Amino acid sequence: MNQKNNLKIYSCIWIIAILILVFSLSQNFGYAKVINYSGIVRGATQKLIKKELFEQQDDELIVYLDDVLYDLQTGDGKYDLIKIHNNSYQKQLSDMSTMWTEIKFEIIKVRSGESKYKLYDLSEEYFTKANEMVATAQECSDHQ
Repeated sequence: MNQKNNLKIYSCIWIIAILILVFSLSQNFGYAKVINYSGIVRGATQKLIKKELFEQQDDELIVYLDDVLYDLQTGDGKYDLIKIHNNSYQKQLSDMSTMWTEIKFEIIKVRSGESKYKLYDLSEEYFTKANEMVATAQECSDHQ
């Protein structure tokens, strides 16, 4: 009788441990996706700006970046990303979104024949801020 109770207790402990492990792994996967997509924002924006500087328009990439930034900010979009509820990360995302809007306006100016220098300068600043955002996402993941 005592062995049966011990077996039930050990079984419950193992089931609880497995559930905790599965939950932790699913959260880590969510953070990994956010880190990946944060990096995509950095790299794809640089690719877009390089193309624009060489007069190769890519409106599909602009829409893609709009969607990724929206998903990172809200956790509600087509890429099924989690929303990181960290004030520093959300502030960085907000700043990135503001800069992204400025970059898109500058792209319109470049396409209409204005100077490319401001777009280039914005891309440098955006890359630095995006690196910081990726690092913050990594820190948030490490804390979890």
